Amino acid sequence: MPQRERLHSNWGYFAVVYTGMALAMGAASLLLDVLFQVTGAQIGLTIGGFIAAAILAGLRYVRAHGNVWTGRERHHLALAYAFTSFVVSAVVMSGVSLAIFVIEGQIDELLTPLGHPDFYIFLGISLAVGLLIYYLLARFALFVVDRAAHAGAGQPQ
Repeated sequence: MPQRERLHSNWGYFAVVYTGMALAMGAASLLLDVLFQVTGAQIGLTIGGFIAAAILAGLRYVRAHGNVWTGRERHHLALAYAFTSFVVSAVVMSGVSLAIFVIEGQIDELLTPLGHPDFYIFLGISLAVGLLIYYLLARFALFVVDRAAHAGAGQPQ
């Protein structure tokens, strides 16, 4: 099915772009914290990086297909983008957390929450709410791309 192949190709492109954005936004957040003592900027930068990656990947997808796509394609792309962002973020944050706890010699404190059932409930609720929020952000980004595609549909490329 060619449509499925197109979606998978774009999903991989988004994963690469989002990983780059996540690392760049993490570095920017660290610099803001260290150099200017601006704390809490990470969430805004992360969301901005996600939206930028979704717009870039969405533009690539729609331009590759003559500025034509369906609502179903946008829905599937938004789901893939939301899920991918969580996988990438989990890998990056797990690696950073593990490195910090290992360097500080407090690996036991990192493993302590794993023994509490409340931790898994919190994790599940956070995942569900986060996926919903990121899905809605991705839908917004793809809506913007769709408007741009319709505005530029008659333009020579």
